[in-house]
Amino acid sequence: MTSALLLSLLLVGIEPDPRIQLVELQARQESRSALALTEALLAERPQWSRENGLDYLRGHLLEKLERPRAATRAYVEAAQASPGLEAAALVRIAINQIELGHPEMAAGILASALRHPTSRRSADDAAQLLVNTLSQGGDCAVLSRIDLQGLSTKARRRISISKIDCDLHAGRHEEATPSLIRLLTEDEADLAAKNAADRLVTLASPSETTLRVTLGAVFFQHRDFERTVVFLEPVVVSFAPKLRPREYEIYYQLARSHFWNDDLDRAIELYSDLAERGTRAEDRAKALYQRGRSYELAGRWANASTSYREAFNTLQRGDFSGASLLSALRVEWREGGEERAADILKTFPNDRLWRREYSRGLLFLASSDIVRRRSDRAGAWLRQARSLAIDPIETAYWTGRLEELRQKPAAAVEGYLE
Repeated sequence: MTSALLLSLLLVGIEPDPRIQLVELQARQESRSALALTEALLAERPQWSRENGLDYLRGHLLEKLERPRAATRAYVEAAQASPGLEAAALVRIAINQIELGHPEMAAGILASALRHPTSRRSADDAAQLLVNTLSQGGDCAVLSRIDLQGLSTKARRRISISKIDCDLHAGRHEEATPSLIRLLTEDEADLAAKNAADRLVTLASPSETTLRVTLGAVFFQHRDFERTVVFLEPVVVSFAPKLRPREYEIYYQLARSHFWNDDLDRAIELYSDLAERGTRAEDRAKALYQRGRSYELAGRWANASTSYREAFNTLQRGDFSGASLLSALRVEWREGGEERAADILKTFPNDRLWRREYSRGLLFLASSDIVRRRSDRAGAWLRQARSLAIDPIETAYWTGRLEELRQKPAAAVEGYLE
């Protein structure tokens, strides 16, 4: 405890709270002193110490001092003396057992922690550790002691994957398959879904359309684009000429997967198809914008500019409208069409929906001139950007660069400092 704080407390007649000193000792990495104070408090004020978790802190400090066996004994005492810390203490005991090379003992301890978890955090930690220990040699029999319905969704799904692995290792494939499908249909985005999809494709080659779509969506969510293509490509050929919203999303995932796989020609083909077959203007605009990105990456800048403009004209006040205009401006400028780019800048309507893209456009034009050592136009663009107050740091930086180009070092320093 700092002397100033201690003196002020004594002057007003307040007994200093020892927790302050414990925090300060740990902050200074003085674990031995913190342990000595903790043990003294446990001996002198046992009830207060338990109420404030000092029995658990003792285990933590022993761990810091690399005394795992003593730490384990301390955590056992904490679990017995403080029910509110039981699950957290059991998790720490399990970690120590893993480090000592006993994953089978850790698995049993973690199952106990999951029977009566005291917090969602402790349950999630215990679930993840149990998954790890079972993969390292823990006994699958401990899973029968866990009530999955009493756990958080995250913990339950993690444990479910371990149970499925146990079924697979035991050759019970007929039990594993429906469990895997249930995990997939419940949620496509979390790691348990990815693990379930990985296991399911090793059991069979799914041919049912709904399952193929689900697997494709899971692999797409987890950026496994090659497998997304494998599962979705055969599905989209059966879609009607006009795509319903769900069909559009499936088709869009396939196009995006080709894009990320760097198969730009195929991505352009699919985005063009989506732009024609989408039934909603926002869907068509999104496809045209993504087609523009594909053209741009393929080095076909004229096509890219046209596609970006088509996206804007399809839906002038949608999610992709500002990005489409900004991209068209950038491509035109890079192609040498500086006047066309400046005309596009004037197209931005004067309202809040467009402020960010307008600011980015101004900074793009100003910085492009400055790096080419042209100083006659950038000042006006930077003043407009400053008035928008969207990118103040970049605006100040490029203002400094401009003043440096103009050989005004004092003004340049001012911009850099800002």
